[in-house]
Amino acid sequence: MQLSPAEFEALRRIQTLAPADERLVYRSRHVVGLIEVSGTEDDLRSLAGVIADEVADEASARRRADLKATFDRI
Repeated sequence: MQLSPAEFEALRRIQTLAPADERLVYRSRHVVGLIEVSGTEDDLRSLAGVIADEVADEASARRRADLKATFDRI
């Protein structure tokens, strides 16, 4: 999946990532102004669950919107 810098930053700031989710985030790569996060279907499903939980708990409307956009790309 390819993310905008704002979407990636929202993802990177999640404090509750499991080690497998952290590996997805930190092995991402920059591709023509976007950040590409790749993994298996199970990896991405796990990451989507963490993002959904974060969206539900986020107080900042702007960060919540960035997280929701990230979730929608998965």
